[in-house]
Amino acid sequence: MWVRGAGVETLRTMWRPAFRRFPSERKVALCRAPREAYSPPVDRSGRLAAAIGVGFVLLVFLVELAAILILNAGHFTYTLDDAYIHLALAERIHGGHYGVNAGELAAPSSSIVWPFLLAPLAPWAVGEYLPLLINLGAALGTAFILNALLTRSLSRDRSAGSPYLQPFVLVLLLLCTDTLGLVFTGMEHSLQVFLSAAVLLGLVREAETRTVPKWLIAALVAGPLVRYENLALSAGGLLFLLARGHRRSAALAAAIILLTVGAFSGFLVHLGLGPVPASVVDKSPIVSHGGVTGAVQAIRRNLAEPRGIMLVIAMLGLASAAASRSTRPEERLLAGTIALVVAAHLAAGRIGWYSRYDVSISAVTLLAILYVARDGLARWIEQTKAVIAAALAVLWSAAIGGYYVVGLIHVPLGASNIEEQQFQMHRFATEYYRAPVAVNDLGYVAFRNPGYVLDLMGLASPELQGLAEEPTDPSWMNDATRRHGVELAMVYDSWFPKRPPNWRKVGELRLGRKRVTVAGDTVAFYGLTGSGYRRGVEAAKSFAGTLPRGARFVFTE
Repeated sequence: MWVRGAGVETLRTMWRPAFRRFPSERKVALCRAPREAYSPPVDRSGRLAAAIGVGFVLLVFLVELAAILILNAGHFTYTLDDAYIHLALAERIHGGHYGVNAGELAAPSSSIVWPFLLAPLAPWAVGEYLPLLINLGAALGTAFILNALLTRSLSRDRSAGSPYLQPFVLVLLLLCTDTLGLVFTGMEHSLQVFLSAAVLLGLVREAETRTVPKWLIAALVAGPLVRYENLALSAGGLLFLLARGHRRSAALAAAIILLTVGAFSGFLVHLGLGPVPASVVDKSPIVSHGGVTGAVQAIRRNLAEPRGIMLVIAMLGLASAAASRSTRPEERLLAGTIALVVAAHLAAGRIGWYSRYDVSISAVTLLAILYVARDGLARWIEQTKAVIAAALAVLWSAAIGGYYVVGLIHVPLGASNIEEQQFQMHRFATEYYRAPVAVNDLGYVAFRNPGYVLDLMGLASPELQGLAEEPTDPSWMNDATRRHGVELAMVYDSWFPKRPPNWRKVGELRLGRKRVTVAGDTVAFYGLTGSGYRRGVEAAKSFAGTLPRGARFVFTE
C-alpha cells in the first residue's frame, strides 16, 4: 500500500539526498509503509489454491492407498524396501542398540534423525505406519509452502486474472516435485523436500523484508539431520544470510549444524564405526574416494542422467540471472546461491534411483526459477490466452516432471513388488526357515526378525563393506557365512555372478507382476551347506503354497 497524503512531500524533502544514493527500486521501497513492503497480496485465489492443494494431496493419497491394499490383498507395504532398513534400525534403537542385528553395531541408515523419529513406536504395530503418517503431514506442509511461494511468483495484480490460475499451477507443482509419490516410499525424502522448500521460502522472505524468520534457522539446521545432501542447501542459506548482514543468525545456525552433525559422527566413531553411515559412503563418491577424484566421478555419473543435464541447464539459468544487472540485487544473490547449491549437489551428491536422491534439489531449483523470473512470467500470462498458457504449462510440467508422474502411477505396482518379493522373503525367514540367513538387499527380511541377518553388501554388517565390489574371489562369502553360522542365502544372481562352488540352489522366488522398484524380478535361494540345503528345501515346500497370486517359487530340482 502506498503512503499517501500531504506528509509524503515532507518526507521526500527530508530524504532527498538519500534518494540520490539509492537506485530507483530503493526509492519505491522507502515510500512504502515498513510492515507492508513487498507484502504479497492475500486474495481468494491464494485461499482457493491452498484448499485445492490440500484436497488434491489427500485425494491422491487415498486413491494410491486403496490401490495398494487392493493389489496386496489388504496388506500395506511401502514402495521401497529401504524403508524397512530404517524400521529395523528403529526397533533396535528403541531397545538401546544401534544396529540391525543384536550385539552387532552398524550404521545402515542414510539419515541421522529419521530412525530416531520412528523409534518411540517401533515395538508396536502402529510403528510400521508412522513413516506414512509423517510423510503425509510433510506433503501437506509442502503444499502450503508451494502455495506461499506461488503467491509471490505469479502476477502481482491477479484481481483481473482467473482465480483458478494459482490452484492450477499449484497442482502442477505438486506433481513436478514428486510431493505425492514420495509419501509411499516410507523414507525421509518427504520431510527433506518440505524442509528444503521451507528454506527457500525463508530466503525469499528475507529478500523481501530483510528479516530472518525464526523457522528459517530451524529448517537450515534440521535439513542435514534428515538428509546429508541438505548440507549444501544449508551452507548456501548461511552464505546468503552472511551476505545480507545477518551474521548472528548465520553463526547460530552454523554452530548448531556443526554441533549436531559432528556429535553424530562422534557417536559413530565412539561405536567403532566410520564417521558417516555406510549407506552414505556407498553412494557418495566424494565420501568414498575423497577430494577432486570423487567430485569428478560424481559429476561424470550425474551428467549421464537426463535429470543431471536438466539441473545443469537450470543452474546456468540461475547463474545468468545472478549476473544480470536488470535483476534486483537481493534476487541476484538468491539466484547465485541456488546455482552454487546445484553445483555442489552435482559434485558431491547423486541423481537417480527412483529420483529420490535429486528430488529435493530439483524442487528447490524449480521454485527458485519461478520466483526470480516472476516479472517475465507475469507479463507472459497477461499477454497469452488462458487456454494456450495452460497447455504450455502442462507441456512444460511434463518435460520436467513427467518422470515423477509415471512413478506416481506406478506406486501401487511398486508396493506390490515389495509385497511379492521382500515381504515373502521376510515370511520365509521368520515363519518357515527360522534360522540365520544372508541377503544382499537388506530391509524387510531384517524387520520384525529376531534372527540374525547377514548383509552381504555391508550396510548392516560393516566387516563386509566393499567386499562385494571384488567379484573375482568369492571366498569371503564363505568365510563370513561360516563365521556367523549362516547356512542359507537369498540373493540376486546378477549381483554375485561368481559364487562359492559349495552353494547349492534351492530354487527361485519370482515376481508375479511387472518389476518397478525392486532390483531384480528373481531372488535365488541357496543352501550353503548340506544341512542348510535340506532345511531350505523342506521350508520352501511349505512356503511355496502360501505365496500371493502371481508370485511363485520354482524349485531347481
